Amino acid sequence: MTTFQTTKNRKCDYLSAGSFKIQDNDTFLIATVTEGVCICLWNSIEKKGGVCHLNPSPTGEGREQGENLIFRFFRSMVSECQIGQFTAAVIGGAHTEKDSERGEENLKLAHEYLDLQDILVVLNEERGTRPRKVSMDTLDGTIKTITL
Repeated sequence: MTTFQTTKNRKCDYLSAGSFKIQDNDTFLIATVTEGVCICLWNSIEKKGGVCHLNPSPTGEGREQGENLIFRFFRSMVSECQIGQFTAAVIGGAHTEKDSERGEENLKLAHEYLDLQDILVVLNEERGTRPRKVSMDTLDGTIKTITL
């Protein structure tokens, strides 16, 4: 089993599906995604990072909940940063079930919102058939992934 190596005495915050966290201190933000998607935002000027673990049903009420989650995440990130210069990473969207388009639809939703906000996506690790564990280091914005 592969694990992330972390420095002793560093805080790790684990995100559940449908949540987000924003940190500007010595913290690892960690999530595991399959068909869901992690949107990682980093502001290099303010040294603040955040992760949104998006996992809605891609249609109807689920899509609306996903749109609301991304909107609240972005609004919170912008309100905590004086300068709105962000880069993003999009990770996940695996195709794990036969005839399921959920992963693809979640990726589409994430990219639509990032495009709308004109945020540069610097890392895409998308699709595939296996889950991924994602870790964002809020000290420097480093993102690591492991395919499970």
